[in-house]
Amino acid sequence: MKRPGTDASSPGRLRAGGAPALSVIVPTRNEVGNIRPLLARLEDALGGIAAEVLVVDDSDDATPEIARQVAARSPLRIRVHARPRGQRSGGLGGAVLVGLSEALAPVCVVMDADLQHPPELLETLLGVSRGGADFVIASRYVDGGGDEVVPARSLQAGHLGRESGSAPRADRRLRSDERFLPGPAVVP
Repeated sequence: MKRPGTDASSPGRLRAGGAPALSVIVPTRNEVGNIRPLLARLEDALGGIAAEVLVVDDSDDATPEIARQVAARSPLRIRVHARPRGQRSGGLGGAVLVGLSEALAPVCVVMDADLQHPPELLETLLGVSRGGADFVIASRYVDGGGDEVVPARSLQAGHLGRESGSAPRADRRLRSDERFLPGPAVVP
């Protein structure tokens, strides 16, 4: 069943009826110059992963149309949810919540469309999340983080403390010899 405002834009490389392992949520607002290169990089980065990309768009420009054009010829499953004026409540946070509610995979990544978050990091983040972490965060603002390829000490994984009701905390760091690019967060 198609949800309102959502296009089943491309079938992707999932087997018929197969669920993705990863949903990449990309909230967009007037990203006409970035959406095509971002989707190309996502296609390359997700080549071996059963994944979907959900573009949740609040644009007044041609961003959703370009995303639909790319989706029509991409082997990657790309869905576009264009939120019309008057239905864009919550801004960026609202777009993220829409994406999370429509995601089909058990693991979700939220990444900016402005190319600040490198798609090439997604496989590493997904791998860490499969180790049992409730969340994985890559940041250039923590010890060891940066805008270049950096040691994995700036990638943190942890558990949300659901049983104890405690606040989220990072309780596992990757080995310092592992390397990756800084980027987005994964929430399984």
